[in-house]
Amino acid sequence: MHPAMSRFYTQVLGMRLTKKTVNQDDVSAYHLFYGDEFGRPGTDVTFFEWADIGFQRPGAGTISTISLGVSGRDALDWWIRRLKI
Repeated sequence: MHPAMSRFYTQVLGMRLTKKTVNQDDVSAYHLFYGDEFGRPGTDVTFFEWADIGFQRPGAGTISTISLGVSGRDALDWWIRRLKI
């Protein structure tokens, strides 16, 4: 598991690694799931982890940005304070 990615999702965002499985299509890679403390549906983000994948160039069919939503203004204010923006 890439240490910087894991630290970002667990320490910065406060998510938990809720599941780590082998990628069904490529058993050389892990399928990682990060979510809330209860692993509730709709709170997770998932990644495939390939060792030594190297640099990639975003293009058609690739994901270069993800967004996470908040439930309202109070939650947004909480995140602003947490991230010290």
